[in-house]
Amino acid sequence: MAGSLAVTASVLVLLNASHAPAGATTLIVSLGLLRTPTQLLVAAGAVVLVTVVDWLYGRVSGRPMPLWAAPASSPEGGHRGGPDR
Repeated sequence: MAGSLAVTASVLVLLNASHAPAGATTLIVSLGLLRTPTQLLVAAGAVVLVTVVDWLYGRVSGRPMPLWAAPASSPEGGHRGGPDR
């Protein structure tokens, strides 16, 4: 179980992604809570569905995803959206 969490955390670091639920999903699979291939397929399908809906929402709304992402730096050295502190 610790190994699967370590792999998940390593992949998130390599992708520069912050996604706490990934650890919970890893635990669900590692603990054997999904016992049949059908259950695993349903869980994987749900992940794909949520990802597609999130991507479509971002494309349609023009909002950056995730909403908690750090603002991009401007060429002047400050951050967009507010004064430097």
